[in-house]
Amino acid sequence: MHTEPEINYLLLWHLNQYKWIELPGFGIWRAQEQKAYIDHRTQHVFPSALSVQFDPIPADQTANMIDHMELETGYAKSDLENKLADLCLYLSESIRKKGTVFFEPYGNLSKKNDEMYFEAQQINLHDRFFGLKELALQPLVLNYNSPETYKTPIIPITNKKSRSKEFRYLFIALGIFWLIFILLLMCPSGERKFPEVEQNPIKPLTQETIIKEPVIHDQKTPLTNQDTQVIASRIPENKLTIADTSFTNQKEFQKEISVNEKNINEINQLIQNKPCVIIVGSFKKINNANRLAKTLTRKKYKVYREPYLDFHRVGVQFDCLKKDLQTVLSELKTTFNPDCWILKY
Repeated sequence: MHTEPEINYLLLWHLNQYKWIELPGFGIWRAQEQKAYIDHRTQHVFPSALSVQFDPIPADQTANMIDHMELETGYAKSDLENKLADLCLYLSESIRKKGTVFFEPYGNLSKKNDEMYFEAQQINLHDRFFGLKELALQPLVLNYNSPETYKTPIIPITNKKSRSKEFRYLFIALGIFWLIFILLLMCPSGERKFPEVEQNPIKPLTQETIIKEPVIHDQKTPLTNQDTQVIASRIPENKLTIADTSFTNQKEFQKEISVNEKNINEINQLIQNKPCVIIVGSFKKINNANRLAKTLTRKKYKVYREPYLDFHRVGVQFDCLKKDLQTVLSELKTTFNPDCWILKY
């Protein structure tokens, strides 16, 4: 079992997830994605592909790349930085000795007149179709063989008398059942007394009953004040940290809504003059939630914590009067998690 991070694999994962990687001292590689398509002229089908373009001008995004790897994989930040430094040292020494080096699996790096050059390798870098090239379309051929003909033997007709006997027995049985039914109708029937069934009165639902059987809401459905109390009652008290408890009883953020490109303009009008929260991540393990909270604090964000069912939510609180929702949401998606989805206000 590997205990150290595989930096080449993590760089390829980051390229597919965020569409860029950066090596300090070399430059930045940006990915271009091509959708799958069929070329009927050449009779080939092309899978989804990912290629890279190299820019020797650094973008100073190496620290963000390390943060993404630390957040998603759980490796220590120091181990990721050491592995990245070893890779850069290997590439630099190889270029200094040979003038060129193969940066697997992206292409060849070379240096001429103190200027870095990159020649991309013709390989599909897509994580689902890595190395897969176009495939030839083959026509579907049906080999049809007609079945053999069989002659059905002629079955002789049975005697009509034997069949009439069968029907006669059936009619006799039906007549007996009919007579029994008539006799039951003609017999006098006594009155049957049934004991009175005691009807239990229906007890009204109290607040205590509702809390014992809460309704679990979907994350995209806005929560009311009563729903917030019900969900909070399902979290055992011994699982809440001090940070979680401080935000569990807050009544400042009672409404919750899913944010996407279609409703972001409408949401901007709803949150005027109100404090807001964007949920960045939701974790089963409290250690992962604490790690993200520390990262947000280090980035000078105001951290928001709350429990949700068996999960620990971590968000960013900001003032809608000072910052625009679309700007904050884009910044958090780029830096931390592309799937930031919930706004509370």
